[in-house]
Amino acid sequence: MSIYVASLKIGEGSFKAGFPVTLQISPEGLPPELEINGSLPPAPKLPQHYQSWQASYLGLGLSNRLEAKKAFVSNYSHVEECDRTAENLLKVFNRWLDADRFRIIKEKFLAKLNPLDEIKVLIQTENAQLQCLPWHLASWFEPYTKAEIAISSANFETTPTDRPNSRTQ
Repeated sequence: MSIYVASLKIGEGSFKAGFPVTLQISPEGLPPELEINGSLPPAPKLPQHYQSWQASYLGLGLSNRLEAKKAFVSNYSHVEECDRTAENLLKVFNRWLDADRFRIIKEKFLAKLNPLDEIKVLIQTENAQLQCLPWHLASWFEPYTKAEIAISSANFETTPTDRPNSRTQ
């Protein structure tokens, strides 16, 4: 069993025009073994689906802070609406990731990585709306039960780490 890092670098674009995407796959700590370019097609309605889900979720009135339990009051219609908008968002999101223009990225990911391996999937983008999407629920990650999905900026700089000098130990 190996540990791999799969980086999906999503470049500048828009939901109206689409986004360029680069997939890099490497064993952890080593240079990439694979780098391939593709793109995500336009999806002008995807942000609307996200906003609908977010509004219905916020309409549940759940606190975003840990608090002592209070009496639970539920409005079932709000929960149903939240579930419905979540399902719609996920359906539109997965359809977007299944688009022909993105297929080469998906196929290389599936061909190169074994579902039994530990995989660190890094979604790198500067686009705040892309960072909010439910990447961890993407249908093509389902077979990868040991996958860990993280979102980060596409731009970063490493800093040297303090390593002990082997002569002083």
